[in-house]
Amino acid sequence: MTSTTIRPLTPDDMERMEALLQTRDDTDPQKTKMRLKILSWLAFENPFADDQPTYFIADNGKEIIAHLGKMPIEFIIDGRLQKGYFIHDLFVHPNYRKNGGGFFLSMQLYQSVEKSLDSFALLIWTNKQNLAMQKTRGYHELYADRYRKFIYPDLFLKKHIKPDILARLSSFILRKIMTAIDWILCLPIPTGIPVRKIKSLSDQFDRPNPNLIQNIGICPFPSSQYLNWHYINNPFSEMEILIAEENDQIRGYIVLCTILTESHHEGFIVDIMVNPNDKRTLRSLLRASVKYMRSENVNSIRCCLSDPKLSRFLKSWLFFRNNFKKEPIMLANFSNHEEHSRLIDIRNWHITYGVSDAFVFKPSE
Repeated sequence: MTSTTIRPLTPDDMERMEALLQTRDDTDPQKTKMRLKILSWLAFENPFADDQPTYFIADNGKEIIAHLGKMPIEFIIDGRLQKGYFIHDLFVHPNYRKNGGGFFLSMQLYQSVEKSLDSFALLIWTNKQNLAMQKTRGYHELYADRYRKFIYPDLFLKKHIKPDILARLSSFILRKIMTAIDWILCLPIPTGIPVRKIKSLSDQFDRPNPNLIQNIGICPFPSSQYLNWHYINNPFSEMEILIAEENDQIRGYIVLCTILTESHHEGFIVDIMVNPNDKRTLRSLLRASVKYMRSENVNSIRCCLSDPKLSRFLKSWLFFRNNFKKEPIMLANFSNHEEHSRLIDIRNWHITYGVSDAFVFKPSE
């Protein structure tokens, strides 16, 4: 039997990585080329990698048969910056999944990534099969809430209400009501904070409002260099970044994107960084976001949140929580961390889809 080696990915491996990506069941030649570019960008252009391996592969000598990624990033914990990671992008060649082979390879990859960690790591945007493996590894389960605000509820109502004529009537009425409510919510107010779209983040983002740092909880807090790399200089996805600024001080920002499929057009709040007690800034950012999403004609706006205060505020803007489906977040390598007791409680976290790879691969799928 050919032995398999688990090792860091190198630029010389990319031709064989393309062969592995061609075995995905959600791809075609064009999508494979795009995904390979995205994977290479994640692996070799991360400004915060600091010469650490960012992908591990399983190599049997003839071909690369599996991969797993690791994204280093800084987190805020009690107002202090600490290193952390996202573990992401597990894939095993279909021919090597049989008879427990996929599970065995995945366990080897997880173990190799864990050995390379010098702090805790998060996993988000996962699935049931991966969750089962992560539980086997002893990862701690955290769950954030999913929220959705309907703009045009036609497709949702057509799916859940019969006959169609009743669904169309309900949609017409709800559209009028929601449009009227959003018009009221989006009215300019004298106490609002100016919000503007930006195309590049300056080092001003590295000197945030002290009230933000002290009240945001535990959350990823990337530098301006990292944010530019992940959101703005990413050539494979389009994000809109809106900042709230007052007296030359950044009060908060929100990252938006839209995804168009054959059947619907969805908007997403990818990330939001704001003091949850700062209602003026929150209101100003949401007002600008809803106006933008309406201009894009999305069917609804979705987001993932763990912060209880932010969640309560979103509900007042008619974001409805999905009580049947939460977003699983797994915590790895946390047992010896000095903030262990705080890390394992989701109420202490400010988690969004954010700087995980949740939306990085969307353009290629």
